[in-house]
Amino acid sequence: MLAGNVFADLCDDDSDCGDDGWDGTRYCENGDAYRDYTKYDCLNSGTASASCNSETLKKKVKDCGDDRCSSGYCIEKDDEYACSSDSGCGSEGYIGEAYCDAGAVYQAYRTWACHNPSTDDAYCRYTDEEKEKNHAQMAVQAASALFWNAHLLLTAEITAG
Repeated sequence: MLAGNVFADLCDDDSDCGDDGWDGTRYCENGDAYRDYTKYDCLNSGTASASCNSETLKKKVKDCGDDRCSSGYCIEKDDEYACSSDSGCGSEGYIGEAYCDAGAVYQAYRTWACHNPSTDDAYCRYTDEEKEKNHAQMAVQAASALFWNAHLLLTAEITAG
């Protein structure tokens, strides 16, 4: 329990005192994920001495077990990598298929970042951003596609012939 407050307010039941609910953001404690929860109660309901009470409790949101806790979230070792720099996280570059939109060619580009480098809380995260590909990249891709199509046509002619 973090804190308890009694405030003068006539009440008939708990709902007259406020809505129970989560407060603030998640945090780590003893290697597990926690968040504060405030509960409201009506003391001596229906009497002249009725008053409201609020109590803020530390609630365990998730037991992280063998995984580690970072900013109130369990980080699974299988999904994250310990790192000392961005380069230790993964290869940056274009992913997926390119597509056309409004006369331009776009493709998703993945960038990796190391958070809390060289610490027990180090982990990698990636960001995918749609980028317009420049003309040189498009020319290389177009030449590659033309070469492949020519190869297929030549193979088809040899096979048919």
